[in-house]
Parts: sequence; C-alpha cells; structure tokens
Amino acid sequence: RDVDGARRLVAALGPLPPAAAWNILSAELALRDRSLPTKVGQGRATRDLEVAVERDPRNTGALLARGLLAVNDQRVDQAVALAAKARAAHAPVGTQVLGLDSRIALAQGVDAQADTLARQSLDQISGLCEALLVRYDVARRRDAVATTDSLLDPISTCPGEQLRRVTH
Repeated sequence: RDVDGARRLVAALGPLPPAAAWNILSAELALRDRSLPTKVGQGRATRDLEVAVERDPRNTGALLARGLLAVNDQRVDQAVALAAKARAAHAPVGTQVLGLDSRIALAQGVDAQADTLARQSLDQISGLCEALLVRYDVARRRDAVATTDSLLDPISTCPGEQLRRVTH
C-alpha cells in the first residue's frame, strides 16, 4: 500500500534474483506510482509482467494483470489470449479469470455474457465486488433501473460506492 516505502525497500535490497515475484511487485509499484504519467506506469507494468510470464509461464496472477491492462488499453484481442492462457494455467477456473472474462465481454459489448460470467463469480464467492460492479455496469448500460436499484445495497461495501450512489 505504501508505494514509496516499498520502492525504498526494494532499492535497499540491491540486485534481485531473477524471479517472477519481483517483476510482479515492480509492476504493482509502477501502476500505483502517482509521480508517473498513467501511460508510462502502465507501460512499465506491462513490461515487468511480460518478464514475469517469461520466467513463470503458468503464473496466473501475472497473466491476469496483463489481461486487465490490455482491456484497459483497449487491446481486447490480446486480453482474450491472456485469459485463455490463465484459464489453461490453473484448474478449476477461479473468480479472477471469470472477472477478466467478464471485463473482456464488457469491452466487446457482449453485455449478456458479461452478466453471466459475473453471476458465475458470485456463485463461487458471494458479495465479490468485482462481479457486483460488472453486473451494475451492465444494468446501467441496459437502463435497467430496477436491477441497478437492487444492486445498490450489495455494492455498498465496494470502493467508489458513494459516487455510484450519487450518480444513480
């Protein structure tokens, strides 16, 4: 959570052994570093995550993080390929893979599939914010007022709840 403190700790360690975990940490730091422009931070994070996947091709966390960055950068085809790799890397498929799949479906404009995937995530973990927020986004896109009304209470513990409630 403390980007500056984490950066100082990593710098004090000196040369790090070649391990995917260090690259993932570096990617997280780059994404959270508010002193960098967003595109620069995302570029550095993508590079670090690519190295992490090279070092450990079955690292689901790195694959998922790269996939989410690809979706945010509107590189949906790349995100689909990364989601497929993450799905193949670990069985059974967890909620994080379903979450990436639902974000990809949203980016492709396939709202019904996004909602179905979010429901599958909620079947695995009740109250999962990521899945609830996907369902909320789909309901807003569809102008489904009753559904958005019913989702306001479940998302009350999710980040950004107050802004969402005011906007609603």
